[in-house]
Amino acid sequence: MSKLFTFFILITFFCLSSYSKDDIPSFAVENALSRKSFLIDTLRTQHIYVYTEKDFIVKSSVKSVVFELKNNIIVNSTIKFKGQKSYYIKGNGFSIKEKDHLKPILSLPYKAESWSLDREGEQMTIKLRDSLFFFSKNRDSIYIVYESWFRRFKDKVLSISDSTIVFKCNEKFLSNKKFQSLTPSPFFYLEEKPALENKLYRLFDIGHNTCMLIDDLIFDCSSICCIANYGDLKIRNCVFKNIEGKGIWSKGNLFVERTFFHGFTSYPIEAQAQSYLDVTYSKFEDIGMRGDNIACISAKGDAYIANNMFLNYNYCAIKLGRRSCNIYPSSVVENNILVWTPDWERKMEVYGLTDGGAIYISTCNKRAIVRYNTILKFGGHKANRAIYCDDGAFNVTIYGNVISGTRNSYDIDSRDCSKKWKKQGRDSVHCPNTGNYIGYNICDGKLKLEGASAIPNNGCVFENNIILGRNTNTKDIVNGNSQCDKAIIYDCDGYIDNKGEVFIKKFKKKTNVYAPTL
Repeated sequence: MSKLFTFFILITFFCLSSYSKDDIPSFAVENALSRKSFLIDTLRTQHIYVYTEKDFIVKSSVKSVVFELKNNIIVNSTIKFKGQKSYYIKGNGFSIKEKDHLKPILSLPYKAESWSLDREGEQMTIKLRDSLFFFSKNRDSIYIVYESWFRRFKDKVLSISDSTIVFKCNEKFLSNKKFQSLTPSPFFYLEEKPALENKLYRLFDIGHNTCMLIDDLIFDCSSICCIANYGDLKIRNCVFKNIEGKGIWSKGNLFVERTFFHGFTSYPIEAQAQSYLDVTYSKFEDIGMRGDNIACISAKGDAYIANNMFLNYNYCAIKLGRRSCNIYPSSVVENNILVWTPDWERKMEVYGLTDGGAIYISTCNKRAIVRYNTILKFGGHKANRAIYCDDGAFNVTIYGNVISGTRNSYDIDSRDCSKKWKKQGRDSVHCPNTGNYIGYNICDGKLKLEGASAIPNNGCVFENNIILGRNTNTKDIVNGNSQCDKAIIYDCDGYIDNKGEVFIKKFKKKTNVYAPTL
């Protein structure tokens, strides 16, 4: 892995040294996000040592408060921070966790040997080779979890008898064949949900107009959400681990720096459209462990995401924008490393989802800039792209990225869906696949780059993308582009010689490009 990574980094520097930022069209750098600053007022500070959760309750009218933890804290009720004050929590390496946190009991993945659908009763019956005696004891709290395209369904088990499971499938399937085609093999697992007497909705609740800095604190175990932020929050040098729910949900301004997120079922960071998000120098590891449709970072508003490490994630690592909204954010994603280990690759062949993207760009973006990222070994068991402009996201700039080992789909996918958009009577200003620039990326797989065919002058430019290695699948490299003269894909047949000459089978001509010597 380290040799491969070094190889691609060297190639990146070699290729990118041949051009300057002046070569990138002006729209690629205009509207680049201006990072916001974070300042906490520490004047007239009251200093409080924290031994129990009750020490967080302050009735004094002083402007700022410093809470300094002196031991690990067990939280019985949500701690709320309100008002115009500034708060500083010094964790000192101690942990804070929910009382009586219980994790669901999970089975290993099962493979259905046979199945039948009762359409009238809307029930599915699955038969296995193995006995399910262990789960048959507590049938009332058992759920079956399985994949259908890009989501996980969780249905109540109606009965378990030896090696037979019956569950209500609510017309999600038109036939037995659909069940087979939308799940891998098909695999599923069983989940027993424990009953929690004390289930907190969140550990910390940070109110409007509240400024908070949390430093060197460990969040260990939470059922639903660790932090809900409506104010201005900075997380620095913290650890979030073993979280069944979300790490940080934000509707305010959120800054995350040098923080470690490990072992999540749901989102480590989810920022709403009203939120500004800044995530730098942090690490995300083993995220989406049971195949849920989540991201390490979901940014629906303005975002700056840079210099982070994403090691083992499921549906996507970074998700920008959203499908339908009246707020069009700007985002910059740069200098991140996204990697799957071999063990995680094998796990995602069963737990992974379909139709995802390591960097996933949805439609509603004023400007999304994705540059200088390295994406290695992303896949799962069906179509998952390294960089995915879903449903033809517009105003997207993608350049200088290095992509290798995408298992079963495109390294970069930006498909034309503008005719569908126009048919639905939507506006042409925000039409998909308009104003996109995709260039100077180095890949070893295949690309799908399309401009809006419903818009004559769609403003898309695709240039100087280099594909290393041999790739004989040419049919999806360029398809339906209205500006084919600018949609030049190098090496779609997979060969670059040492003179930088590329033989493009699709266009039956030889093209000279600047390319590294192989």
